[in-house]
Amino acid sequence: MTIRYPESDRAAVDALSLTGAAGETVALVGPSGSGKSSLLRALLGLAPVTGGAIRIDGAALPPDGGVTAAWAGPTPLLLPGMIAEAIAIAAPGAARELLKDAPLLLLDEPSAHLDAAAEAEMIAALARACAGRTAILATHSPRLAAIADRIVLLGHAA
Repeated sequence: MTIRYPESDRAAVDALSLTGAAGETVALVGPSGSGKSSLLRALLGLAPVTGGAIRIDGAALPPDGGVTAAWAGPTPLLLPGMIAEAIAIAAPGAARELLKDAPLLLLDEPSAHLDAAAEAEMIAALARACAGRTAILATHSPRLAAIADRIVLLGHAA
């Protein structure tokens, strides 16, 4: 699959082939600009797939469609208190996304901007949320990547 945004002269993701099994947790790891978030956005139908296709159970997603998924992105600010409360303050709906019964869980830098203690709590919560679900995590955190069944290393920044 290739993802290229109209305003860019380079592909955000170029000629990537990635497969995942049902119930598997995959961590996407790479430098900023390597396409981690673009891959998640493409699965949601929010990034332009300009080459190849996204296939779910053998069927290609339509160009303007996406998968049914629970999504949570980075939280820019955490206040003292319970992790779920802090997530709900920083990103309304994100705590509910972890509980949402969707076939796919997409997490884009969910532990970004956390101190070590908060990150440890978040990782424990995410490990529980990912158990038995298909999940794709985009992260820079080796600690978060460690909960994945498989790690996919993405190349250089676009």
